[in-house]
Amino acid sequence: MHVKFGDNRSVLVLPMPRDSYLNIPAVISAVEISEADAIHPGYGFLAIENADFAEQAEKVVLFLSGPKPETICKMGDKISAIKAMNEARHPCVPGSGKP
Repeated sequence: MHVKFGDNRSVLVLPMPRDSYLNIPAVISAVEISEADAIHPGYGFLAIENADFAEQAEKVVLFLSGPKPETICKMGDKISAIKAMNEARHPCVPGSGKP
């Protein structure tokens, strides 16, 4: 859906994902060449789980459809994620609270 309604799209066609869609410099280069002002990181691949990609993307676009790099880092660690959710008074499954 995001591709269908986008004004432009860049396709990185290489046989191995690590050489195309997982290659952050290649993705950022495609963004710069196309002069995009927004990025939708898609589903899977870099998606919303790579803080380095989010940080690099924020440097070249006005809008990144996804969480901030610091949020990805915080939520990628179970202990800091539970702490953040508890501070926000969001219910969490009880656990030991230890690494």
